[in-house]
Amino acid sequence: LHKNETAKIKIYPKAENDLLMIVAQKEMRSVTLFDLSGKIILTENVEGLTHESKLPAGLNSVLILKVKFEDGTAFVEKRLYCNQQSQSSR
Repeated sequence: LHKNETAKIKIYPKAENDLLMIVAQKEMRSVTLFDLSGKIILTENVEGLTHESKLPAGLNSVLILKVKFEDGTAFVEKRLYCNQQSQSSR
């Protein structure tokens, strides 16, 4: 596992429809979101260079995003995720 190795990856939140858009320069194999306790929030198998994940309703916390690539490497990043539903209910 190479944390944030030279895999050029971009992550775009799409708040208008609670999607997370991931764009990579090499083939992705899976996308997983964990909470800070290590509990899996979302896991999806992926094929290709781009992927959209639907964020769970009410999500408003710091999570760990892990993207695994076909070549066996991975990208790991901790960041704050908030979806539109959790923001509009305040």
